Amino acid sequence: MKKRFLIVALMLLLTLFGCNRTHNDDLKDEYLVTFNYNYQDSPENYEVLVRSGEKVEKPSDPNRETHTFEGWFITEEEFDFETPIIEAITLVAKWKEIEVEPDTFSVTFNSDGGIEIETIKVVSNDLVKKPLDPTKNGYEFLGWFINGEEFDFETPITESITLVAKWDEIIVEVNKFIVTLIYGYDDKPNDNIIVEEGNYLTLSEEPTRAGHQFLGWYYYDSLFDLKTPITKNITLSARWKENEVPPIEGEKEVDIYYLNDLHGALSSQDAGIGLDYFANVIMAEQEDKDVLFITGGDILQGQLLSNHFYGESIIFALNEMKLDAFVIGNHEFDWGLEKICLVILMVKMKFKLISPF
Repeated sequence: MKKRFLIVALMLLLTLFGCNRTHNDDLKDEYLVTFNYNYQDSPENYEVLVRSGEKVEKPSDPNRETHTFEGWFITEEEFDFETPIIEAITLVAKWKEIEVEPDTFSVTFNSDGGIEIETIKVVSNDLVKKPLDPTKNGYEFLGWFINGEEFDFETPITESITLVAKWDEIIVEVNKFIVTLIYGYDDKPNDNIIVEEGNYLTLSEEPTRAGHQFLGWYYYDSLFDLKTPITKNITLSARWKENEVPPIEGEKEVDIYYLNDLHGALSSQDAGIGLDYFANVIMAEQEDKDVLFITGGDILQGQLLSNHFYGESIIFALNEMKLDAFVIGNHEFDWGLEKICLVILMVKMKFKLISPF
């Protein structure tokens, strides 16, 4: 009887111990782990409860069309998902903007026997600048044509094209030759002068060009002597020397420093070269030179420290660097209009805020 009682008591103790252990496990502390996607119009934060000492399961990487996901970060360091959770934490997604090169197209110039014109690369929907008219001995240039129609240089470029030079042959009498004069700047078209064989090229006056001195007519790389008899078709090019501009009284030099797309990189450890590097350079120059310091947008948003304080850390540094003018970039609006307006009021500038681009 006594032996049976001991067995029953032992079983009861084991049962109570097991129940107590299960109860203690159920009462184990749980902590909230929040995943912040960190961009405007992002999905709601993802939240999960994790028992103390256990690991949080890494979720699937989020996607953005315009950015590359670089990981989940906490206090500027990437979070290690092998770390046991012992308190509530917020993990912030870090993004890198994908640089998209604009579409470009080639505009090829077929001079059809005239002086060769280099191909020009043009950004989609931009205009191509009309080159100087080519020359071709014995011919007058009529224009650039495509598909039988003269090309309008006010037409936006949306594909690669080839423009073909159109020429009109100059009919001259026997024993007469054509001297083509190339002035070498946009405002002056080329001239074709007919000279009888053995005669000299006679010009009423030297050409003029604003801000330049005329050096003479050159045949290839040699100065052409106007007392040379004309015995064949030739092309002469004007050569110019730019006039030296005398200094204006009271004029002084100003070094301009321009900074854009910093994306909150206060320290060079954040993303390559940070604001600390630029501060050393610019503030050293300000000691003995006239310096104009301008920022060009996307300065505040990006790195965790700047994001946490909504750009105040960067603004503080810019004020110490004696910022002259500030531009709001599109990413500054990731925090919303109200928040960025409050932050901008902290900027100390010599000039008013420049319009956002």
